[in-house]
Amino acid sequence: MSTRIIYLEILRIIAIVAVLVNHIPLVALHLYDGSAGDNGRFFINCIVHIVHFAVPIFVMITGALLLDTKRPISYRKALNYALRMIVILGTVGVMFAWMEIFFDERHFNLLQIPYAIINTLQGKTWTHLWYLYMLVGLYLLLPMLKIL
Repeated sequence: MSTRIIYLEILRIIAIVAVLVNHIPLVALHLYDGSAGDNGRFFINCIVHIVHFAVPIFVMITGALLLDTKRPISYRKALNYALRMIVILGTVGVMFAWMEIFFDERHFNLLQIPYAIINTLQGKTWTHLWYLYMLVGLYLLLPMLKIL
């Protein structure tokens, strides 16, 4: 049974709130840009830039947990972690890429799926999925990082 590390749990909560505070104003700005005015856009951009610390915190939490010297991680286990992220990208990423194709073409067609797969393989999906691509690389480098 794993023990919880309280300070990492608190950091995780702070980072989750910061991600929400980052995304919600950006959506509002995207939807209501015309009514925001210069001061509103400036205020929203200030908020968004203040909470950009969230993703590095998530990466540091991942590093603190996975690079712990008491926790051995073989290349096989790291590969399993990477494969999990690839499966998520293969499902969620393809769905987002397919949605993007739908938004462009304004109709659904099963022949769009291969293009969605290609777009996902090329990283041409919604920008917030960059984190999953980064995790795949991080997991593949994990055994070498543990040595360092």
